[in-house]
Amino acid sequence: MSGKKKELQNLIILLGSSVFVGFVAVVGLLYYFGSSGTYLLRNVLISPDAIEKVPFQNKDSPFVLNKIEFETVDMQGRQWGRYAVGLESYRAFYEMVENERSVAQLTDEMLNQFQTISPSTLTIFVQSRDTTRFQGDGWVFQQVEFLDNSDLFRVYYQRGVDGEGLPHEEWIYFFSPGILREVTELFAPTVTK
Repeated sequence: MSGKKKELQNLIILLGSSVFVGFVAVVGLLYYFGSSGTYLLRNVLISPDAIEKVPFQNKDSPFVLNKIEFETVDMQGRQWGRYAVGLESYRAFYEMVENERSVAQLTDEMLNQFQTISPSTLTIFVQSRDTTRFQGDGWVFQQVEFLDNSDLFRVYYQRGVDGEGLPHEEWIYFFSPGILREVTELFAPTVTK
């Protein structure tokens, strides 16, 4: 075999080996670090730092934070109550749950619980900067629902808009032991759960 053919053969072997090793490395990395089908809560729920930087910009008008509110039932008095949530309390909540991972496999039973039980709700409201229009409570920007007697909670999430300008909305589910008791103590400490 001539020297040129030997060099070409070595070059082809080297390139082929490089492609093979690169392919194996990519497959290995995708397998190890690949999508688990779950979300980190901090990637779904608006952070307190982002809330502080409102106004949010919409095509039509800018929005500003109206309020954050927690609604729950007092088991002792069996009455619903609404409680204003300050930014520092919201920050404490966010820091408590920001590293939670969403539930990968939802069962029908999990989904149905939110249809049959009235959940406690943390709601972030925004309003238009245009104060000449009546806005009431404003618009729901994001919600978190917590179930009584369950460690399951879910976050309302909008993932952009579709071709018709309608929002892609979904609920993302999380599991955290004792979550409702903890948020009630944080947002409405006088309520009995």
